[in-house]
Amino acid sequence: MREAIAHQFSAVLEARYGLGYGCEFLFPLGRYAIISPSTTGRPTRQVVVWRQDPRTGEATTPDVLGLLAMRELDEDCQREILEAMDRTALTNPHDGAGSWAKHVQQVEAHNAAVTATAIREAAELYALGLSEVDLKRPWLRHHSGSAAQRRIAMGAR
Repeated sequence: MREAIAHQFSAVLEARYGLGYGCEFLFPLGRYAIISPSTTGRPTRQVVVWRQDPRTGEATTPDVLGLLAMRELDEDCQREILEAMDRTALTNPHDGAGSWAKHVQQVEAHNAAVTATAIREAAELYALGLSEVDLKRPWLRHHSGSAAQRRIAMGAR
């Protein structure tokens, strides 16, 4: 029965998000797992569990194996999973990347733009610093400091 539910939800995930997405029931853990592709090419599995007790709203505690309480893959659970996947950057149908390759390209383009901006700002600050330096007396410009310091600086010419 659980395998049939997982197979049906796997078909929904694959139809909605493409190849690589699916669902299976892990018998050793006794939990459902959502399968998603990753940048390494190997699929990732996220176990479907209760993070909060539905009756009390408090956080659930792990069992002896360190796993949270099993959650059945009913219609509400499936809807929550699909809504969560629609909100993520990768599978968001409105502005998501659509694939890991496109996501990596977007991240690299953003990082390159940030780096270029930082380099340009650093060069502008360096040029500004050079324009403020008096090359004859780098420790003191003739118009800065106290009156006594200006007199010393002007008298040393």
